[in-house]
Amino acid sequence: MADTAEDKKDIATDNAINLKVVGQDGNETFFKCKKTTPFQKLMNAYCTRQGISMNSVRFLFDGERILPTHTPEGATPSDRLHAALLMLAAFMARPCSLLQIARWKMAMRSTL
Repeated sequence: MADTAEDKKDIATDNAINLKVVGQDGNETFFKCKKTTPFQKLMNAYCTRQGISMNSVRFLFDGERILPTHTPEGATPSDRLHAALLMLAAFMARPCSLLQIARWKMAMRSTL
């Protein structure tokens, strides 16, 4: 029995999933991909759209970090991925002594 175009379309949509990536600012970006496609493709597309480096963002699903080699197998259309930007402390931007770092840590502890 020959496959019809409609049968092929049904198979293609069964293998595809729509995923939502939510940034820290609350903006939502939607992606459609196959369940077997590694997340690296989605991560690269998201970073390109946002104009950020792959090294400055981490992707999370249910609080667990997603690696580029993972796939969306088992994800449902209502699932959301979270993109968390890494924040670098201001003192890391310029050279400083260990004493300055220790003072900064003590100041941070006293504010908590």
